[in-house]
Amino acid sequence: MTLATNDDLLAWYADNARDLPWRRTHDPYAILVSEVMVQASSWGRP
Repeated sequence: MTLATNDDLLAWYADNARDLPWRRTHDPYAILVSEVMVQASSWGRP
């Protein structure tokens, strides 16, 4: 088994990352609120 390189991980992320609201902002409060709301909900669960 080989370790993935940084470029491999970045390429995987570019192909597979979900478009989440807190990834489009640098406002710490907005990120915190989004994280708390996701943890308190069933978002992303089957």
